[in-house]
Amino acid sequence: MAIVVTSLVGAGNQTASATIAATIGATGVSVGEIILVAISADNAGTAGASAISSVVDSKSNTYNQIFLQNRTAGSASNDGTTVALYRASATTALVTSDTVTVNFSPNVTAKAIRVVKVTSMQPTASSTNTASGTGTAYTSGGASASITSGNVIFGVCANESNTAPANDRSEEHTSELQSRF
Repeated sequence: MAIVVTSLVGAGNQTASATIAATIGATGVSVGEIILVAISADNAGTAGASAISSVVDSKSNTYNQIFLQNRTAGSASNDGTTVALYRASATTALVTSDTVTVNFSPNVTAKAIRVVKVTSMQPTASSTNTASGTGTAYTSGGASASITSGNVIFGVCANESNTAPANDRSEEHTSELQSRF
């Protein structure tokens, strides 16, 4: 059976708050499907630490952190970005009125999330590869990884900027989330 990745919903805002929520789209999530939540946010924690405290949904599926990368130039609050990826294997189905919520402590101003479901994927261990850059240069910071046929590759990026993106897509804000399928 083929692996199918479906983007369910994205959300983003520039309002200081302790949460951001996305309402599930019309396709919903069936029991056994994998839910991935990509998060991009200001690193508002003490000394520039991640402020992500949890990921939950309205049906109490359990989310586990797969990856978290925190970039802080001067070890100060809000001087960089945090990107993270969380995963749940749906034990309870999600329908169009259900929500996925990311909680922060302390409040975060710039934040965005993207929720996707993956059908026919075995909930196995994952590996990560990271890269980072500053200014106009880009430098790879990760090691190479083997890709096996049938694997799902999922990327999350953040951009710290004082200028909002030149479009009005809800999932792209000053802390910019890019998750393309």
